[in-house]
Amino acid sequence: MRTGRSGMRVVLALGVVAVLTSACQLSRPPGTVFTFAGSTSDRGPGSATDAFMTPGAVAVSGSSFYVADTPHDVIRRVDADGSQVVVAGTGVIGNLGDGGPATAATLASPRGLAVDGSGNLVIADSKRIRVVAVTTGTFDGQAMTAGDIYTIAGGGSPGQPGATATSVSFVDPTSLAVDSAGNVLVGSGLNGTLTSIWVVPATTGTFYGQAMAAGDIYPLASFSSTVSGCMGVSAAGRVSGIAVDGSGNVIFAANGCVWVMPANSGSFFGQTMVAGNVFSIGGSLPLPPGNGLAVDQAGDVVEAEGYGARVIEISRVTGHVATVAGTGISGKSGDGGPAGSAQLGAPLGVAVDGVGNLVLADSRADRVRVVAASTGTFYGQAMTAGDIDTRWPVAVQTVTAGRPPRPR
Repeated sequence: MRTGRSGMRVVLALGVVAVLTSACQLSRPPGTVFTFAGSTSDRGPGSATDAFMTPGAVAVSGSSFYVADTPHDVIRRVDADGSQVVVAGTGVIGNLGDGGPATAATLASPRGLAVDGSGNLVIADSKRIRVVAVTTGTFDGQAMTAGDIYTIAGGGSPGQPGATATSVSFVDPTSLAVDSAGNVLVGSGLNGTLTSIWVVPATTGTFYGQAMAAGDIYPLASFSSTVSGCMGVSAAGRVSGIAVDGSGNVIFAANGCVWVMPANSGSFFGQTMVAGNVFSIGGSLPLPPGNGLAVDQAGDVVEAEGYGARVIEISRVTGHVATVAGTGISGKSGDGGPAGSAQLGAPLGVAVDGVGNLVLADSRADRVRVVAASTGTFYGQAMTAGDIDTRWPVAVQTVTAGRPPRPR
């Protein structure tokens, strides 16, 4: 029997500058930025010491974190001592290798990551969702061997929700979350339909008010019951980020706003919310069109604004917004100093580790950066609370034989 998984939230962000201000004090102190991945030389796709170039997503697992090295078509793991290793992909674009070693499989522009409660790595890989098993067992209705890779959804032909998950076709899945029951939530168009949120249930049961069968795929919910405080828009639209908090609330970014679908009625983010509706949070100003989301230990929502070049936090208690990293001006300066004074290139992914540090996939800066929540040694580097830094500097782009360089 498939065991339940605790949710680890990883998301992506793309966007333009959006200015939000707040006088409130949130749970996170001002941070220092530290860079932990990226290199002055590109040693070739697939190498464990390869430079990062426009990293697309991050996910935390224990004392390590994973990085989607999107243009190189590989996934890397950075361990507690700062070392890194390729865990999936060969550096050649493709979708081959299911059922075999993940390091021998080909990936196609991976841009979404999540980690489940068993430590398995979930990847949004072009038109499919794949899992790299870290232990041997049965997950998502499939028998899996540790170190191998499997498709759990997508890669098929046009079909209908409720069909077998691997028989359908996704359109550009980029945002992922795993809830406490182990269900995978995917932000993507399905079979050419309007982008929405889809659920791939880990087991057969009732989830989100629907009866679901393991191995099938279902829409999360209709957004027709939106209660909008954000520019008067609906929540129906392209979903660029998803997270699930400790109360089971589904939080997502769409149409320039951040939305909450509460699991139960109650008070969240300074509002009274009723289960079955969708509520906007974070104010009424438009946000970048793509937003990376995560949830920290206090239940506050952390949002990476992508080309807005900032990371903000929305208080779970009050709903107020504060900037925790970046100035809104795209750049690469500020390592080793206060995160609020540093320039970010374009943070496309954000995750929160077990001690509260923020891990950022700073795409335009070609690096992974960390905002330290406390003073100590993390990922092999001494850090000061409130600062931001990068261990390895910017990468340079190379061309794999037979493959043109990707646009920057």
